[in-house]
Amino acid sequence: MDTSVKDQWEDAISIGVGNKQGTGLVTQSAADQVTARCIDEGDTLKIEFTAPDGWHAQLTHGSQIVKVKNDDLGYPEHDFETPEGIIEATQPQKDEPNRFSMGVTWDKPGPGEVEVQLEDETPPHWVVDSPYKEFAMYAHITCAS
Repeated sequence: MDTSVKDQWEDAISIGVGNKQGTGLVTQSAADQVTARCIDEGDTLKIEFTAPDGWHAQLTHGSQIVKVKNDDLGYPEHDFETPEGIIEATQPQKDEPNRFSMGVTWDKPGPGEVEVQLEDETPPHWVVDSPYKEFAMYAHITCAS
């Protein structure tokens, strides 16, 4: 992972293919351009996330799996998951309470909140017209209870 890219996207809502801004396949959105539909709460919380340019993601409380699709680009649904080793290796220091590890962090800083910091190779069934073949999603979602 290119940590300089991660730092550039901190506090941004980003989803797409290619870990470089400006590739045309990565959408960086303002908060009012995305929709996070929170279904249920607590341990049964599910989130349906929609962003411009056809991006859709689904998250389920406690899971590292993010289901992503983009019908506009012809990308069928695929499950992305951050390996445990990457999550452990990117744990923030104790003096950095507002930072998150890679992957999906649930209920931090409070219940109903989720931080997504995900980068993974695109699946072979996604035909990507870019030299950058990584899928990336960065977002912080708050589901009010």
